[in-house]
Amino acid sequence: MAEEVYTLNVYQDAQLLRTGPNSGPVHVDLAPKEYPVGTFQGELVDGQGNKTEKFDFPAVTVYAPVVAVTGVSIDPETASVEIGKTVALKEKVMPDNATEKGVNWSIADTAIATVSGGVVTGKAVGKTTLTATAKADSKIVGTAEITVTEAVTG
Repeated sequence: MAEEVYTLNVYQDAQLLRTGPNSGPVHVDLAPKEYPVGTFQGELVDGQGNKTEKFDFPAVTVYAPVVAVTGVSIDPETASVEIGKTVALKEKVMPDNATEKGVNWSIADTAIATVSGGVVTGKAVGKTTLTATAKADSKIVGTAEITVTEAVTG
């Protein structure tokens, strides 16, 4: 005797969202958010069209897809600053729709310059490298060359 095949109907409120065989997954496109118990109902339909009572699906959480960081750059790529002064540099995380767009700032020689949130402060004459490291992947970095010069008096 052949096993009976059922169709699964999936509803949100009274609207039918999707129909499919209950022998495999039934895919429903949903916006990323939490859906409480009872947001979605289902019913099984046999080959003769007989339907079960609707039943509630458990709570569902849909997560936004993660878009990986592919690159980091710093604008400008070179900058000069006088001792005691500051210069602001800006990070660019690629792609534009990356999920985690944050960076950690660091500077190679803190005796020459310091950095906080992309703002570099000149400390002593010299050159050093500013680095923006992707928070999402510490292997992805952007760099800029920083030159610190004597303060101009006048």
